[in-house]
Amino acid sequence: MIDKEKGHAGETDPRLLAADLTEQEFLGDLKLHSHPGGDFVDAYRDAYPWSKLPSHPLIHPNEGYILHYDSAPRMTPLVFLEYKDELVGVFENDNLTVAEDHQRKGLGSELILAGFAQAPWKDLKDRKVTEAGAATLRRAYRLAKEVHAERGRSK
Repeated sequence: MIDKEKGHAGETDPRLLAADLTEQEFLGDLKLHSHPGGDFVDAYRDAYPWSKLPSHPLIHPNEGYILHYDSAPRMTPLVFLEYKDELVGVFENDNLTVAEDHQRKGLGSELILAGFAQAPWKDLKDRKVTEAGAATLRRAYRLAKEVHAERGRSK
């Protein structure tokens, strides 16, 4: 039997390690800024071999969506979201974008937690975010806490 919080190799899902932080430690020092405009998904669509990166399921499966990232530790996160062979989301460093047709499905939180798994952070200073970005960071933290608690109870 496979433990739900642990993968096939028996390791804890590193995305859920965010639940070990306080909300303030996870969020960091947020500085609200206006949206810079533009969509940087297009920059990666053809120029970066995102689909060749290892695939990972979403924490809350959503049909057709797959995360692509190298789970080895990195200095800054770089995560891609695919929907039916098309790139629809990217989280790089502290920049998050999800294509308009795929928003409001909790996908930004999934991208953020995958980024946290690659390059865990704690108490980042002067973190520039939009209001939507701040809300998505808060939702990502709540998702990690909720799933960590759910999986802990189901052991």
